[in-house]
Amino acid sequence: MTWHITARMAWHDRGWDGRVCDDPAGNSYCTGSHSLLSERLAREKRVECERPCAALDADLPDYQPPCFWTSSAFSPAPTATLHRHPFARYRDDKRIEGTLPPASLYTWPFRLSMTHASYKRHGSYFPDIEDRIARFVARLKAGRSLVFLYLNYDNPISADEYKYALVGCARLTELAGSGDFAFDDEELDRLRGGDGMKNFPTMNWAIRLSHEGVAGVRLPYHEYLGHIAAHPEDEGKLAEIRVLIDEPAQLPNFKYVSEQVHDDHALALLYKLKRALARAQEHGIADVDGMVDRVEDYIAEAWEDRGLYPGLGSVLNVLADLSEGEYEVEGSRGPALADALRTSLPAGADLLDTAFDLIAAKGAVPDALAGHKATIRDARAGFRDNRHLSGLLRKLTLFTLTPRQVGRVLFPEDDGPHAFGGLAVSPGDIVANPYVLAESYVPATDDGDEDREDLDREQRSDGPIDYAVIDIGMFPDHRYLDRRDDLHDLTVTGPERLRAFAHEALAAAEDQGHSFMSTAGLVEHAAAHPLFYRDSLKVTQAQFLSDRHLAHFRQRLHVELVDGGHYFYLQRAWDAEQVVMRFVTGRLGQKPVKADLTWIGGYVAAESAALASGIRDFDVEGFAAERMSMMNGAMTRRLYCATGRPGSGKSQAVAELLRRFDAANERTIVLAPTGKAALRLNEAAPNDAGWQAETIDRWIWRSGLRDYLDGGADLKSMTRSKGFEPFDNLVVDEMSMVNLYHLALLFRAIEVHQPTTTLRVILVGDENQLPPIGCGKPFNDVISHLRRTPEYQTENTIRLTANCRQRHDPTVLEAAHLFAGGNRYHEELYDRMRKGGRISDCLELRYFSDAAEMQSHVRDFVTATMDQAVPDHAARSPQEAFNLLLNLYDGGHVPNNDAAALALDRVQLLSPYRGGVTGSLGLSNFMRDAYRADAKADQRRQADGFVHSDKVVRIKNLYWYDRVTRQMDLKLSNGSVGVLCGGAKGWKAFFPESEWWFDWQRMDAEDFELAYGLTVHKAQGSEFEEVLVVIPERRALLSRELVYTAMTRSKTRLTMLVERSDRANPLAVARERSVLAQRNSSVFARPFDSARLFEPEQGVRVRSKIEYMIYMALVAARDAGQLTFTYEGSLVLPFDGRDVTVHPDFVVQAHGRTYYWEHLGMLDRQDYARDWRERRRAYAAAGHEDALLTTDDMTGVRAERLAEVVADIVAGTPAGRPDTGWSLHHYLL
Repeated sequence: MTWHITARMAWHDRGWDGRVCDDPAGNSYCTGSHSLLSERLAREKRVECERPCAALDADLPDYQPPCFWTSSAFSPAPTATLHRHPFARYRDDKRIEGTLPPASLYTWPFRLSMTHASYKRHGSYFPDIEDRIARFVARLKAGRSLVFLYLNYDNPISADEYKYALVGCARLTELAGSGDFAFDDEELDRLRGGDGMKNFPTMNWAIRLSHEGVAGVRLPYHEYLGHIAAHPEDEGKLAEIRVLIDEPAQLPNFKYVSEQVHDDHALALLYKLKRALARAQEHGIADVDGMVDRVEDYIAEAWEDRGLYPGLGSVLNVLADLSEGEYEVEGSRGPALADALRTSLPAGADLLDTAFDLIAAKGAVPDALAGHKATIRDARAGFRDNRHLSGLLRKLTLFTLTPRQVGRVLFPEDDGPHAFGGLAVSPGDIVANPYVLAESYVPATDDGDEDREDLDREQRSDGPIDYAVIDIGMFPDHRYLDRRDDLHDLTVTGPERLRAFAHEALAAAEDQGHSFMSTAGLVEHAAAHPLFYRDSLKVTQAQFLSDRHLAHFRQRLHVELVDGGHYFYLQRAWDAEQVVMRFVTGRLGQKPVKADLTWIGGYVAAESAALASGIRDFDVEGFAAERMSMMNGAMTRRLYCATGRPGSGKSQAVAELLRRFDAANERTIVLAPTGKAALRLNEAAPNDAGWQAETIDRWIWRSGLRDYLDGGADLKSMTRSKGFEPFDNLVVDEMSMVNLYHLALLFRAIEVHQPTTTLRVILVGDENQLPPIGCGKPFNDVISHLRRTPEYQTENTIRLTANCRQRHDPTVLEAAHLFAGGNRYHEELYDRMRKGGRISDCLELRYFSDAAEMQSHVRDFVTATMDQAVPDHAARSPQEAFNLLLNLYDGGHVPNNDAAALALDRVQLLSPYRGGVTGSLGLSNFMRDAYRADAKADQRRQADGFVHSDKVVRIKNLYWYDRVTRQMDLKLSNGSVGVLCGGAKGWKAFFPESEWWFDWQRMDAEDFELAYGLTVHKAQGSEFEEVLVVIPERRALLSRELVYTAMTRSKTRLTMLVERSDRANPLAVARERSVLAQRNSSVFARPFDSARLFEPEQGVRVRSKIEYMIYMALVAARDAGQLTFTYEGSLVLPFDGRDVTVHPDFVVQAHGRTYYWEHLGMLDRQDYARDWRERRRAYAAAGHEDALLTTDDMTGVRAERLAEVVADIVAGTPAGRPDTGWSLHHYLL
């Protein structure tokens, strides 16, 4: 086996050619918190000193761009380097001069150098760090090992996905250390005086790697970015050639800057590179022909080094250990014996057979193996005791597994959690189908404590066993290795491989929000991801659906047959959907709660009067009807759902309900998906409230249910937890953000712990927002189910539409609702937005053409905010003024260390994207440059790439051990926004959701980002006083839910900056797209493939399932020669004296007459109905009243009713009901 190495790069806009970037100031990726040596680059980069295109060493010794570690990776010339000690006090006098040869870079295996679980024993550094690094270097082979170059999350290729991006690879030609810093004995004694620093090393943490340079492989990312800038319509092609690291088993190879990669993982990466280059050849944007040949060379060498039996050493290691009764977690004697066997193997002999003949024998050890006599003796003893596992042992040699993985597969109950998650997997099962390992293996390192122990080992002992490792082992590339019929006994389209493939595809689909895939979807995925060494794979739906395949699939997956179509689910997804449906159905069938309702009338009257006195043109009747309905339903129904836009009174209504529950001595659990949403609820709570809102994750952990969040957890097997505390009512806010698994876990916990004593479950949210991150869209599914039954629609759900905010400009919400579901009947407002300018007092839309213009608008926005909040800001420095804007002291510290008093939500910038100058990274960097310049210029006010008083956001949950409860407790949620302050007593992080500040030294800086700009997803669940939203021309993430979510984050002023485009306006693009409608979910619905459903004909995409059904009914009539029609054609109608272009759903021509068919899908919403009446008047004014047909599906859709509408059109006798008020010809479908 050959070991290979990964090396992290910082983004460089010239392709790492040994020169300064073309636009040093514009490259904000290199100094991001997820770059390379982020703190160092952010601290030392001086844009004013960087001359574009100059050699990296041109200004030495005075200055060198701190990205020199990797910016010469493809340089044709050598680069002089100057290493400064990373400690501030030694930075100026502890230096090492060096030279990077052409095509070279520096890297370092940080995991090997810093302690994790062993800090108390060793301090921060291992005592044998030099030996650990020497062994790391010794495992690599110049001329044979490959260097895999990659980017962390801060880059223009994968910033939005938070994924590592592979840059390319090349053969390693040379590697070396970079020397030691010169410390005298007195300095070292002083440094090593404390326990934490007792093993402080003097070696420079930089290994030099030289490689083949341009003779290697570098994916043409830069060429594509340049092409897309000139041809934005090709933006999707970049995604086709990028190589992202998204396999769980590969992720540890990229996490700590540099790690070592075995042959199987190297082959998996090489084949991904090969496919990416093949697509690049098809595009013709860059010349990659030579690289295709080089990748093939690397593949051939990797197969040669790997051989057929890469797992033999681990198998021998475990057998030798078993002579003493149990296997060890680590071991090298087995691999050493396997290498010796390989070296001494006679010509024509098979390595596996020779090895097993050796350990099955009792005779003398061959002379060539005399040095391994003890290992052979022990392996023979271990084999005698476990001869019954011989078939499994031989099969496991085909795969690159660690000794610990082999041991846990052999004895699944012996080490940590059950190796197969409790599933009964026999040795025979694995021999017959080794793909079971990819489907079901659970690493011991899934346990947090064990993972920390494993981080301290020189080589990781355990981790996921991925599909690629099994695939490579079972189907070695026949061009380089011959297969064995007795071991390589599966076929590429057999049920074993296709089920494992489906398992992986379904897991990937879950990440995109889907709970299932259709057969056609799986076949397409298989065609796009063929056998790793093939360019294509011939697989058909018939193969997936054979009796043999389906029987095998159903052992691990759920397969649902609906209307002749098969739909595939991971079992956990199917079970979660069943939990939600069973729970909701059960609650709907229970008797109402007996509650005191006498207070409701007086409460609603008082609320109506108070709001009417402060809000102009307040709709008293509409509000009273909504609030009466909600209060009655929420108080008496076992399950109640309330949805509504911001400002519609949801929070006030829930607050009153909670007050009433407290008064009745009922215990209520109040949950929200984010810390900010929970904080908002708590801030509005009275001091004597009997409840405290918390995040769903925190409640799950606190209740002892965290294990059920794991991917392989079985909700059906949930048992009672000692940590579960009984309650009477459950209220969940911001439900649109709650994914299927979280909601199913909540419902299942109630089923198990208190199935009959829970009084009420109340779900509150805004159905028009972005769907949750993760699987499903359960809030929308449950609400849709309730609306299908008139009783449930009236008694168990409400859509609130009243404007209950005194300060809120209703135009902002009206504009937002242009992007809400089917609301397309306010064309005059949309026309004003297309033109731009000040739309109302609180809504302004500006267009921009480039970064400079956008940033000018941003500065204007912040200045206008300061004009109101900091009247004397012009007399202050920008930094002081911005500090005061956030309620910091002018020096940037937190008054009285009280984070709750901060105004971090006073102003917020939002973007759909994370990457790019228009993304949250670019916006945050611009804001910091503009309003944190003083701190950036002072190195004493910098820490880990951040500066004093920086606004930061947490990007993952933070759990710490609670000594009181003796369990892990959620301290900070993903998305928590705070401020980082530095001073003489160290650095502290303040978050309003926490009573206490956090010691920054205990934090991992990589878990934070600047928060001046946030993505819309990160901002969901939060509200801000004033918001600026940037909508770039880039289309990848645009959708109506995204724009709606962004527009409803502001409490007062909203400014939108939209990029000008030669293509369609980005707002128009967003209105035509729905991420919610594209999610595959079957909660209370028959499964259907959304990706296909909304494209009834090639090139035509409709907005919803009902529009699809109408379209197909019209297609049938058209094909019969009865009519013709267009979808969303243009029609000019008069609105209040102005001609406005609208787009009827369907314009139908039959027998010389034209009909306009509008489907009214949201008539239960008052604003929607109001806007439709306005459009109906415009139809009448244009003389089209009698030609207007309308339909609704409020009570479902019956095929015969749909056929009736089409028949009436064909006959020229439109009927319908004129008494509804929606049109003269209204049909209830």
